[in-house]
Amino acid sequence: MPQLLQDIRYGFRTLVRTPIFTVTAVVVLALGIGVNATVFSLANALFFRPLPVSDPGSVVRVYSNRHSNTPFRSYAEYRDRNSTLAGLAGFQIQSFGLRIDAEAEPSFGSIVSGNYFPLLGVAPAFGRLLGPSDDLAGAAPAMVLSHAFWKRRFGASPDVIGRTIALNDQPFTVVGVAANGFTGLMTPLVVDFWVPLATDALLRPALDRVARPDRTSLHLVGRLKPGVDRTRAGADLDTIGRQLRASAGQADQGPAVSVYAGTVLHPEIAPAVSVFLGVLMTLVALVLLMVCANVANLV
Repeated sequence: MPQLLQDIRYGFRTLVRTPIFTVTAVVVLALGIGVNATVFSLANALFFRPLPVSDPGSVVRVYSNRHSNTPFRSYAEYRDRNSTLAGLAGFQIQSFGLRIDAEAEPSFGSIVSGNYFPLLGVAPAFGRLLGPSDDLAGAAPAMVLSHAFWKRRFGASPDVIGRTIALNDQPFTVVGVAANGFTGLMTPLVVDFWVPLATDALLRPALDRVARPDRTSLHLVGRLKPGVDRTRAGADLDTIGRQLRASAGQADQGPAVSVYAGTVLHPEIAPAVSVFLGVLMTLVALVLLMVCANVANLV
């Protein structure tokens, strides 16, 4: 240890005596390390980091026609008739006009089915989360805030519970705050709040309610039952999907339902994004190699 401390002191004195070299080396190294850290952080968030939910390994994403969202009516059939999932929830991300007191701003939020939070096993940081009773017709419009939005707009004040926030000029009552780190299932796109699926029609313009009386199409997230794998769940849901096609008089055009691992990326773009990030990681690794060579030459 004394010898190591002596080396550190010597190196520090050397850097102080040559400020131009020191600044140049630090800036060059910061550039190389910074771009690598940035790209790896993006790759980690999209591919390696597990979903911020309970038991993420059993969570799956369900799509219609390989990569499409699912109409609400079909979602209800898959939810109620399958035998391989412990639960199936629906959600959709939308842009809303949000107003707190007299201050208005655009904001991203998510409409979710009543079983969304119970299925994922997300805990509240404050108050409570949405449940099945909030998604019933006639229930009082409730909303849950993300932890980051709660801190940014309300300074993490506990008085936020029971406060009224206007979404698309409709009043919603804040009932809770989600756990820190949970921002939805569509990273890097994050949401500021969640509202029940039952309020979807309320939030749409009046003309849109007439033109589209059915609810919006949904992203689906499910949880496998113990001992069930994705292949078996996919076959189960696809059978239901083909039956729905037949009852609607539609031609059988391949798989009706596909089940994927519970990742944040849409499966249609995941391969292209993985290739792009692989190329990008290679390039930034070469940048870091050149940076190290330049600093070695300076030394």
